[in-house]
Amino acid sequence: MGIFGNDAAPGIQKVTWNSGSKVHEYTPLKGWHASMKYAFFAWYPDTFLVANGGNATNYIGAPYVTYTLPNGIGSTRSERESMRDVMTACRIDYLKSDGLSVPLKMEHRLAVLDIFAVSMVNAKSLNEIWIEKEGFDSLPDAAVVTIDVSNLSLTLNGSIYKSVKIPLNTADDTEKMVALDSVTTGITCTGFDGVTGMLYYDSADKRVSLTGDNEKLILIPQTSTITAKVTGSYTIRCGELSESYPISSDNIHIYGLSEGVYHYLLLTFTKSGVFVQVAENETWINTKVEHEFN
Repeated sequence: MGIFGNDAAPGIQKVTWNSGSKVHEYTPLKGWHASMKYAFFAWYPDTFLVANGGNATNYIGAPYVTYTLPNGIGSTRSERESMRDVMTACRIDYLKSDGLSVPLKMEHRLAVLDIFAVSMVNAKSLNEIWIEKEGFDSLPDAAVVTIDVSNLSLTLNGSIYKSVKIPLNTADDTEKMVALDSVTTGITCTGFDGVTGMLYYDSADKRVSLTGDNEKLILIPQTSTITAKVTGSYTIRCGELSESYPISSDNIHIYGLSEGVYHYLLLTFTKSGVFVQVAENETWINTKVEHEFN
């Protein structure tokens, strides 16, 4: 028996989205039945429409949302800022006796691609690489060395998915994401923040992101390989001394983008140049948000 009918006449009750009050509504309201099992689904952002991209007047089946990347897939800062961190949550077979408040834990459904950097250049390094520099005098070991990174761009090549159907029932392993289409041409992302005054890496907090908080690439998960190439420039500074160098990495292979995983390219600046590698974190920074649904 469903909440909108009975075994003999299950019926269909339309649930509509009220854009003004930002709630889903149906009439008449139904009370909880003690013996009935319920399923709850939540998603973010709330601009998504559920079921067939929101085009169906009535839809029977597992609920889902669809998401499409911005045109250009993050080529510009404004496109990256319009990317969304799609999150969903569900509780299946929930009983009235389990409590009238339904806890929902949101899960990341897409993949992040960020760019981090660390500096391994200190005064000792500069004494070795600037020994031939005109007017250079040996630096004391305690001299502060910093690095500025600018004009950063990231080029991705390969088949990059553009649109995806995301099932809301994450408790069912048979419900899988389905890519709706893909873009096969390469994209180049420019306009990243870069960094000024990056210090020598001697602790974890010296690793810095080269992208702004709202301009990280949030991409659709995929198993196919893509390649990444980073270009730009950096300047090593120590007191009044400075020297600028180009950044031009080889093509780095990224062997797929996993759902809910924080991927990043790590640029390591050394006295011999810049080295780029792919790394990932299994979890993102968690934020606790209390919200009451009526």
